[in-house]
Amino acid sequence: MSKKIAVLSDFHCGHKVGLTPKGYLPEEPANERARWVHANQAYYNWYKKNIHLHGPYDIIFLNGDLVDGTGKKSGGTEQITTDMEEQCDMAVKIIREIPKAKKCSIVITRGTPYHTGDSEDWENII
Repeated sequence: MSKKIAVLSDFHCGHKVGLTPKGYLPEEPANERARWVHANQAYYNWYKKNIHLHGPYDIIFLNGDLVDGTGKKSGGTEQITTDMEEQCDMAVKIIREIPKAKKCSIVITRGTPYHTGDSEDWENII
């Protein structure tokens, strides 16, 4: 019996050009943000179209950096949000949109501590 497998990685939820579900981006972005907001919307639309095109999946591998972190090297200037709980909520929303078979297994491998947390691993919440 064949199985459908999805292998996804590096959502970087919370980053300006990370994978971002609807509801987390400004509806009417200011001029300086318009370019990355529109690009982000295009990325997410592509993701949704293609993830549904090939599903449902029996096994889903999520390979690290599902969140982007606080952006401490840039002072958070590259983040939509530095709120780690909100970044985790984004990742969960993305994962819930993946079409799953009745008996689907989800395997998460850990991301890098810079993105997922030095003192605590935020991917545990996901």
